[in-house]
Formats: sequence, structure tokens, C-alpha cells
Amino acid sequence: MTEVAAAVALRATRIGGLAFDHLGAGLAGRVLALFQQSFYVETPRGLACIGHRGMPAGPLNVTTSAPPTTDWRASGLRLGARVARVDMRLRIAPDLTVDLEGAGIWQPPAPPPAGTGAAETLAAYRHRLAPDPRMGRDLSAWLAVAARGEAGSADRVAAALVGRGPGLTPAGDDVLAGALVALYTLRRRDLAGRLWPPVRRRSLRAGNPISTAHLAAAARGQAAAAIHLAIARIIAGEVHDLETVAAGIEAIGHSSGRDAMAGVLAVLSQISTKSEQ
Repeated sequence: MTEVAAAVALRATRIGGLAFDHLGAGLAGRVLALFQQSFYVETPRGLACIGHRGMPAGPLNVTTSAPPTTDWRASGLRLGARVARVDMRLRIAPDLTVDLEGAGIWQPPAPPPAGTGAAETLAAYRHRLAPDPRMGRDLSAWLAVAARGEAGSADRVAAALVGRGPGLTPAGDDVLAGALVALYTLRRRDLAGRLWPPVRRRSLRAGNPISTAHLAAAARGQAAAAIHLAIARIIAGEVHDLETVAAGIEAIGHSSGRDAMAGVLAVLSQISTKSEQ
């Protein structure tokens, strides 16, 4: 694996809108987590995930000019290392600089108009991705009740899913993130607003700041670009590039993409796609 040499200057090519805000001018922070393909920076505003040039678009992601073979764990970076934003440069101790000047700011696209084949496309995505029905059972039950305007316990959904499963972002958290993004996209922010507070409380209690950051982004309607593309295809009733879209979803974490789509599919099964118009 390629190691990042000492005193190296990288260039950011794309920055998620939330990441750009979290890395605001004059802010200081630290390296929170360090992995082979990426590392997380924490500032008082929130988290940003910095990776190589193969990193896909997402709200917290910073794609840089580092080669895809970069091993950040062997780069000289250390947990807790100081991070500072000076002008348009991110300085990361001891000797790494990321130039933010000229980087494109990524924001999720607006959803397309609803197509006539949405139901068939939804079924095709469910068949292709085959989400675990157990992960979305409580969520689907709550959505069925809440979509009719009846009272339902969002806290029960949060209790069933937050922190459930292993991983950097537990599977249950990913399901909830997908659901929040789908509700936001369909303009059912009334339901997202009922679901997010108990999810946030339980996520903060669980003590996983990375998962909490991704859930907070989802509560604002933002997730990995592949998730937004899948939602757009289902709403529009387009299945022509199903395999390409599914491959992008499956490339998100170990199973995070699939788990997030379980939440998306649960919402799209219960809420009419016409509600986003």
C-alpha cells in the first residue's frame, strides 16, 4: 500500500457541503479515527471524512488527490493529531496539508418527478438488494401507522434499531439513516421530525460519534451519492442502470449501503412517491 510521505500537500477535489461547513475557516480540531482508506476529523462544528481520489461523494466526505492505494494508517497520522484550517488549507499534524481551494462542493440532487413505473422499479431494487426483512420490521410497522396520521411510537423504532449490529456504523443505524433520507426526499419531514429526536437521543447515548454524524446528515436529507441515485431511480421508475446503481450501493462500507437501502425501501413501500412533488 502507498504511504503518504512526510510534509506532503494534497488537493481536495470534492467536498461534501456538510464537511465544508464542519471544516470552517479558523476552526481547530483533531483526528478522531484512522482507517486504511480514510480518516475522520472532528471540529466543534462536526465531522469530516477525508479519503483518496476514489472516495465517492457524500455529505461528510472530502475526496483528495491521494492515490487509491494510500494507507492512511501508515501515513504518519496519529489519533488525536491537531487539525487547523488556515485560509483555504487544512493543516494536519505533523506534516499533512490539504488544499481546499477550487474543490467542488457536493450537495444531494433534487429528486425527479414521479414516474409511472415506480412500483415495478421498487420491486426490482428490493429483489436485487434483498434487504434483511428483520431489520426493517419495526420501522415498517411504525411507518404504516404514522403515514395514516395515527399515533405511533418512534421511540420504539429507535430502541429496536439504534446500535443494532456490528460495524463502524451499526446496521440498525444505517437502516434509520436510509429511512430519514427517504422521508426527507419525499417531503415527509413531519415523519422525519418525529423519528429523528428519539434516534438522536439514543445515538448520543450509544457513544458512537461517527454513526451519530451520519445519522445527523441523514436527518438533513443527506447521504452517500449512491443512495440518492437509487432513490431518484425508484421515484422516476427507471430500472435501466439497476446493476450499476446497486454496485455503487454495495461499495458503501461492509454492508452499510445495503442496510441503508433497507430503510429507503421500507419508506418507499409505505409512502407514495407522489408526495415529493
